[in-house]
Amino acid sequence: MTFDGSVTGFGLADLLVGNARTFAQGTIYGFYTRQYYETLYAQDTWKASRRLTLNYGVRWEPYIAISNKWGQIHYVDPVLFAQNYRSSVSNAPPGVIFPTDPKFVCGKS
Repeated sequence: MTFDGSVTGFGLADLLVGNARTFAQGTIYGFYTRQYYETLYAQDTWKASRRLTLNYGVRWEPYIAISNKWGQIHYVDPVLFAQNYRSSVSNAPPGVIFPTDPKFVCGKS
């Protein structure tokens, strides 16, 4: 938070009345996420008559899940939460699982 006196004229007074000039929040590590992107597009033109030309195409873009280089992802499963399942790799709350857990079936994505 930045208190620069833009409201009252004094930085300390802005702090005391709770008027911050800026606020920023972030994490201390990078996410290192990766995602492959595959697509296929085909297009054709057909002249049906002297005055009518059809342009058409089809696009295929499958969703490929995001993965993390270091396995810094987790998943919250309501079914595992109801079963009070706890992760074997972390001291996380029930239902939260990580890539190396036996119940985590998605690899690193």
